[in-house]
Amino acid sequence: PFGDARKLTVHSLKTKGLEVNKACTFTINVNGARGRLDARVIAPSGAEDICSIQEIAEDHYAVRFTPKENGTHWIHVRFNGRDIPESP
Repeated sequence: PFGDARKLTVHSLKTKGLEVNKACTFTINVNGARGRLDARVIAPSGAEDICSIQEIAEDHYAVRFTPKENGTHWIHVRFNGRDIPESP
């Protein structure tokens, strides 16, 4: 069911100790898959925000978001409209 989305891998995602109003960045390797990458973050209150995505090298993208509340944030990463493995 994942299609090419299963090829993607997430790197450098810090899961603890993030600070409110301080940007968090992690990277995604698309491993040769071709398509559209998008990401969004859901705050503890349910507020949703789009993550910025920037290509940093061939097949590598930086994803950035800024937590605006204390608590657990869920990050949804999709490729060609499908959640990648382990997303959120």
